[in-house]
Amino acid sequence: MMFFRIPHNRVILARHKFRELEKRDFKEATLTYFPDIVGALIEFKRRYEERVASEFCHTAISRQIWQQLDYALKTRTMIVLDGREGRGKTEAVRAWCHCHLGEARFVSLDGTSTKTAQVRELATGLGVGHGYGSKVSEMQASLDSHAAVAP
Repeated sequence: MMFFRIPHNRVILARHKFRELEKRDFKEATLTYFPDIVGALIEFKRRYEERVASEFCHTAISRQIWQQLDYALKTRTMIVLDGREGRGKTEAVRAWCHCHLGEARFVSLDGTSTKTAQVRELATGLGVGHGYGSKVSEMQASLDSHAAVAP
């Protein structure tokens, strides 16, 4: 059985970043051959996000999109990004999502023409299980329960 210990300062940092987490969401344990696996994963995530951000070439439009997405994440609200095609909106959103692992997911509905296909893409993007025999109402209920986030 594998366990890991989460240092108290890491719990404080995690609870600050993910406000919906409670103290009871963390369990103390040990992993003898990897004493700070949580720290290593956090560092890996930080380095990956920094690399993605540094490799992304910002434009005036992408900066505005990132500001809007940061605001939406902070306030936990939905936004609609609308603009002419070919301006880099999709790539800006995709890069922003890669810089916010665990906080946001990119799901493209491009090329989906039916409600069923759109709901199926959302379910796949959120990691919600679904079968091709699933009804739209069942998938929507599953999505609603998985997407619910405590304020």
